[in-house]
Amino acid sequence: MDQSTIIDALQKALSKGSGSLDDLENLLKRAQEDVTQAKKDAEAAKEKEMAARGAKVADLATRLLNSETTDDDCAFVMNTWLAAKGYKGAAFTAKEIGDMFDKCEKNAVDDYINKDLNKAINDVVNDLNKWVLSFQAAKDCNKKPEPKPESPDEVLDDFLKHFGLR
Repeated sequence: MDQSTIIDALQKALSKGSGSLDDLENLLKRAQEDVTQAKKDAEAAKEKEMAARGAKVADLATRLLNSETTDDDCAFVMNTWLAAKGYKGAAFTAKEIGDMFDKCEKNAVDDYINKDLNKAINDVVNDLNKWVLSFQAAKDCNKKPEPKPESPDEVLDDFLKHFGLR
């Protein structure tokens, strides 16, 4: 059971209830039990996800030790770093990482850095800047001020949050 299911069930029960205090008390008890179970389920899912990420990191560490990292590994690390910086929707693909490297590599001559490689690196940095700025703009646009509860549903939601039922 998730938050929206609990909300829907509570709203339906409130609309069909008798309106007595005992009825309300029973609804709140049931909602609290549902919230407690939902939190346990969410925690279990989080632990499962962390275990999967831990296994992925262990595999990555093994490839790092063996100098066998992949474009997927680089994308995973970059996306994790970007998420830590607040770019939750940002995601580099392994192909994008490989393309960036290829763009630089094809301009290297005899292991010496030349002006073409510097230009390619600058192009990649400019591409990264554009990419980050586009996500920053999307991140800023998605910020919405907290509305004051006005409708009966919003007042009920605010009430349940106040008592820790959400």
